[in-house]
Amino acid sequence: MKRLKKIFLTIFLSIPILIEFLGCANPLPPSGGPRDTTAPKIKKFYPISGQTNYKENYVEIEFDKYMDKNSVQQNTTIIPALKTDFDWSGKELKIKFLDKTEENTTYSITLGSEIQDWKGNKPDEAFSIIFSTGDVIDSGKITGKLISANPVGASIFLYKLPNDTFEIKSFDITKEKPNYNIQIGSSGLFEIKALKNGYYRLIAVRDIFKNGIYDDGEDEFCAYTDDIYIKQDSIVNVKIKLGPVIDNLGPMLYDVIPLSNKLIEANFSEPLDSNFLFPISILLRKSEEKDNDTAIKPTSIIFSPESRYKLLIFVSENFDTSKSYRLECKSDKDISLRDTIGNIIRDTANSIVFKPVAKELKLFPTLITPPLKDSSQNVPPDKEFYFVFNIPLKRQYYDKSFSLTNLAENSAEKINISFKTDNIIIIKPEKKLSGDSWYVLSFQSDSVFSIENEKFTDSTYKYHFKTADLRNYSGISGSLKTNVVCSGDFYIIVKNQLTKTYIQTKINNKMEWKFDDLPPGEYEFEVFCDEDNDSKYSYGVAKEFKFSERFFLPKDKVTLKPRWKIENYQLEILDK
Repeated sequence: MKRLKKIFLTIFLSIPILIEFLGCANPLPPSGGPRDTTAPKIKKFYPISGQTNYKENYVEIEFDKYMDKNSVQQNTTIIPALKTDFDWSGKELKIKFLDKTEENTTYSITLGSEIQDWKGNKPDEAFSIIFSTGDVIDSGKITGKLISANPVGASIFLYKLPNDTFEIKSFDITKEKPNYNIQIGSSGLFEIKALKNGYYRLIAVRDIFKNGIYDDGEDEFCAYTDDIYIKQDSIVNVKIKLGPVIDNLGPMLYDVIPLSNKLIEANFSEPLDSNFLFPISILLRKSEEKDNDTAIKPTSIIFSPESRYKLLIFVSENFDTSKSYRLECKSDKDISLRDTIGNIIRDTANSIVFKPVAKELKLFPTLITPPLKDSSQNVPPDKEFYFVFNIPLKRQYYDKSFSLTNLAENSAEKINISFKTDNIIIIKPEKKLSGDSWYVLSFQSDSVFSIENEKFTDSTYKYHFKTADLRNYSGISGSLKTNVVCSGDFYIIVKNQLTKTYIQTKINNKMEWKFDDLPPGEYEFEVFCDEDNDSKYSYGVAKEFKFSERFFLPKDKVTLKPRWKIENYQLEILDK
């Protein structure tokens, strides 16, 4: 009997603890039925947005679903910032202010587009409550759209600029947190309300670390085209394109692996630019020596077949295996190794000491990547053909080694032969090939030698291919009508809505443009002003701040039919 009483007492005393535990946990909706994929919505909230003279120390929000509490708390922004406590009761949330609100101040509380319910569903756009502790709601507004293939989770950062011109010039967005941080939903649309009079700077970022500040070299980025002036009751509409991560850091050399007594492998932190693989950019000398005259000279540098992060460095003489050597990448803007963006190798991570090996390695040239598969079809008539070999070749004339023949006419096509790197040969026809025609590209290897004078295995490689039928292709040409003043050239882009591919061309001085040989399909247009004259759209710069270039999205959509060209199409963009 006493034992039963003890068990009963233990269960009775555990009930309050169990209730408290369950209350703290995320409440789960009833199970069963089809999977819920609908976006969560807000049913009620307090105060109403636009409330003035608000004196309470909380806001209340009721959802139509059970929410993931952590996602709501992590994606709620209060501006100006206040310390808060999140108090849940089922689907209802009370956000309590632990700090005292300031007098005559407009506050904005935003639940970002990354909040989610217990099924992982996210809202279509962010939600905001705006109230003022004084008589006036600051009523300036910025509305807009973020253009991105995946806008969800990106953010709009808005900074209130100082009034002093000098302070604006020294303003650094990489060191300042924004006054407003708005998360973007699937629609890309955003709205920033209750803005005070003054100038603002707007950027788009994908805040990878969720730290509320732009991290240079880590976050995707774009600056708006200009600073924005806001006054009471004004509404400014903007469009901004989210750009890629801005890479300002050069590659680093982090390992050297001896492969033989005349070959080493150098590993880098990122892919390198094949246009700057110069033997003179590498210095190899005994680690205790400083005289460059005694250095071993590389004869060739090529990419490893494994990766563009790795270089194979061939030298003219054997390493002294009793000594250690230092590999140093020269820091010279004209010849230095660099990444694919153009950043030169860092001078703080450009050298490594290594111990060579006595191993002898005799390498014979072989073809490791052919230009295309035999019997390929739908080959572009203007294609260039790349032959990739395992080791560096002698740079000599190979006119008799390569040929291109039109099989229907049994006629030879004139070709240009060049080297991309010491192990990559490019074959380019002098003129565009005929459409819907069979060709054979031949490679006779008996006259190909490595830099060590090793001969290629005597063989003939043949690659038959059929070019695409351009008669089924289409095209469009026309002119641009605009009142936009551009200090550079206008460029026009056509985007295929099915394949998501695009082609770009420059609009000439007569404001005329033309696209030939486009696959049939539906196309949209984009026009941008190339103000820095680099032939590509510029997203701006965060450090040493620069605005992005202006771009325009005409509403025009055209359908190009097979074997049908559209001419004299007038595209119009206006600077409103």
